[in-house]
Amino acid sequence: TMPAPPRYFDSRSAMVWDLDYSGSNRPDIPYFDDNHILITRCERIPLEFFDDAKQYSATLASILDNADSDENAKYSQIKSFFAPIITDNASEEIRSAYKTLYDKLKSCIDQAVRKLSWNWRSVVPAYNPSKRNGGPCFLLPVSFCDHTKPADRALIATANRLPTGKTNYQIHTVLPLNWAYQNARLVCRPETEWLSLESMAQND
Repeated sequence: TMPAPPRYFDSRSAMVWDLDYSGSNRPDIPYFDDNHILITRCERIPLEFFDDAKQYSATLASILDNADSDENAKYSQIKSFFAPIITDNASEEIRSAYKTLYDKLKSCIDQAVRKLSWNWRSVVPAYNPSKRNGGPCFLLPVSFCDHTKPADRALIATANRLPTGKTNYQIHTVLPLNWAYQNARLVCRPETEWLSLESMAQND
């Protein structure tokens, strides 16, 4: 007999993002690992995302405006500059710059989740058992620099069913679109416009 087809999901909540408005007209913003996204994996975010924080830090401004430094060097310096945030040993300059980035990231995620209320199919189920959060997850399209433009990155989120019946979402990391496409392809061809070969070509 032929083997059974692979089974990626055990419940509907692992395939469809359940928008919870909690009595308001706006869906809840999921928990997000800001340290991981903004510091540990800062190289996955467009450099221009950090520009708004330059006004609070001359050090960050010198890193971003250095014409003699390439992108890899700038990302490495950004990571080192914000590293004290992780160890809770940051100066006021670093904290002020980081708060700007945190608020901007939160706004990006808020916009991304709100767009799901207009088109719930834009979130893509994915599967990658090799990662630390291996198993079923969601790819949430996000625009880091301009909310009016198509997604330039994807956020990886997982869903956890609580005893109350509510689904709790957590955003773990950010991926370039080509990486996100590979993860989604493990399940099936993504049926969405933002995660396609054409959209990746436009972001290169």
